[in-house]
Amino acid sequence: MIVCGDMIDAKFGTALGLTTLAAAGLGNWVSDVVGLSLGDAIERAASKLGLSNGGLSPAQEKMSSAKLTTLVAKIIGISLGCFAGMIPLLFLTPAKKEFTKQDLEVFDHIFGKSGVTMEQFGDLMDMGRRHKRPEGHVLVQAGTYQKKAILLLNGEAA
Repeated sequence: MIVCGDMIDAKFGTALGLTTLAAAGLGNWVSDVVGLSLGDAIERAASKLGLSNGGLSPAQEKMSSAKLTTLVAKIIGISLGCFAGMIPLLFLTPAKKEFTKQDLEVFDHIFGKSGVTMEQFGDLMDMGRRHKRPEGHVLVQAGTYQKKAILLLNGEAA
């Protein structure tokens, strides 16, 4: 589920406008479909190994203790499967950059119009730093050489 959701997020998320949670939901759906499909194969393999359903009679299967045991076994099985499915989280690195709403507004109004790609913009944002300055603060003295570019998002240049 995790691997599938991450792949959906990285490959199709931006193109289809999917949120990270939507990609996770689709990954969960794929995981559920695969799990249901494999359920029968697992039951047949267990039967070939000599494992049985316990040989309970229909009357025994209706007993509350048998139902409780079945429920607890399913909960344990699902929980172990979920924890095993999260193991890839230990090895995955994010393939998709996350942007704040303000970052996206800056991209749309300034960089996107100039032909800058989202990947290039993401690299620029990774290299830059944000600073908030009080009103009246001087960022650059007139006539002073600067080794870096300053993007003024709010305020005025005097």
